[in-house]
Amino acid sequence: MKRVCGLLVVLLALAGCGGGRSAAGGTPAAGGTPAAPAAAPDPGAVLGPMPTTGAGPAEHQQAATLESCKVLTRADLERAFGQPYRDAEPTLDGNSSVLSSVTKVNHGCTYWATERRAAGVGEVDIDLAHLPEAAGTYKSIHDRYLDVPTFADVPGVGDAAFRSGGMLMVRQGATIVDLGVNETADAIALPRLVTVARIALARL
Repeated sequence: MKRVCGLLVVLLALAGCGGGRSAAGGTPAAGGTPAAPAAAPDPGAVLGPMPTTGAGPAEHQQAATLESCKVLTRADLERAFGQPYRDAEPTLDGNSSVLSSVTKVNHGCTYWATERRAAGVGEVDIDLAHLPEAAGTYKSIHDRYLDVPTFADVPGVGDAAFRSGGMLMVRQGATIVDLGVNETADAIALPRLVTVARIALARL
């Protein structure tokens, strides 16, 4: 009888020891439940703050006077892309937009996201000009890009539109709008460009 009791004690002790594998072959987590597989990385994960630009109160006041900052606002972008943006800034480089290099007047507006995101839109630029010969100016710009690999006409936006990489040029009546986003992959850039274009065109 003592031998039977002793054997039972040994068997119970062995049954209570951990360290065995689960039936599925995985190492059990605490409590005997198999550990869940690691979650896939979030494509919109925050990677850190965007770089500062040096814009101060004077630049923000200047931006508030620009039509390009009125037809597309910070709130518009936050709703469209679901991420926070800084206040509007004037686009400091007069040659930063194709349109300003043609008109020799810089009315550009830039919005920077506050966070760098894996699938976010870090920078949005917009410039516009009302021109008496808008159709001719648009065509001359359009024709410059015909041999660029990323060139494509974009039907259904304004009276005429084309894109190249992260840039979209639109003519509506006597106005040309030049838009840019910091993403050149066709499948990503074009929907973003069309989204901001339609917001801006509705306010012209």
